[in-house]
Amino acid sequence: MSVEADKLTPDEHADMRADVLTGIDQIQHSRKRRARALAASFAVVLVAGLTAGTATLLASRTVMVPQPASSSAPTAAVETPQPCLAYEGSNIEYANGGAAIAEAISNVTLPPGFVVSPGITITSATDGTSVDAVARVCGASLSRAAMVDAGNAIAKQISSQPAVGELRILTIEPWIPVSSEAIARDENTPDIQTRYSEYDWNTPEALPDEAWR
Repeated sequence: MSVEADKLTPDEHADMRADVLTGIDQIQHSRKRRARALAASFAVVLVAGLTAGTATLLASRTVMVPQPASSSAPTAAVETPQPCLAYEGSNIEYANGGAAIAEAISNVTLPPGFVVSPGITITSATDGTSVDAVARVCGASLSRAAMVDAGNAIAKQISSQPAVGELRILTIEPWIPVSSEAIARDENTPDIQTRYSEYDWNTPEALPDEAWR
């Protein structure tokens, strides 16, 4: 075959060129489709990662919120001073008709930290038909409020005993420890008194503070 015979005619050359260009366009379109698919996949992965990261951050913030520490502390028990206990019931005197009252006062349960000590004195009243009582209460510190609480407990205890005689005036006298072995009258705290027969000590309601003077 001659060289001239191997040459393409103008029409054949145009057809071949068209086929080559068509193939190039198809390759470029295929590359663009793959690129768009990869971009979409990357976007999905990126959004999923951001969503998971945000959820993890929120969850970690929720878990890591510090809880306030409890501020409550156990309340220490109030103890009655040992010298007060040592003199409990050491001096009990009573006139005729006062034995039941003295016994009732001796058996009273006072608020924590206090005790009837050193004793009780029951004397005949000036009217000749009733008695007056003095109950000595000992504790580390005796405020008026503490004295009233002790007095109410004693008065209620007396009223719960059916055999007691007629009590006219009940006096609560404060005593405190002055050393590890001795107690004395608290000169800084005044006595409190009540006209016992004028009040209903069996009432469940708290009596007014005015009941004591």
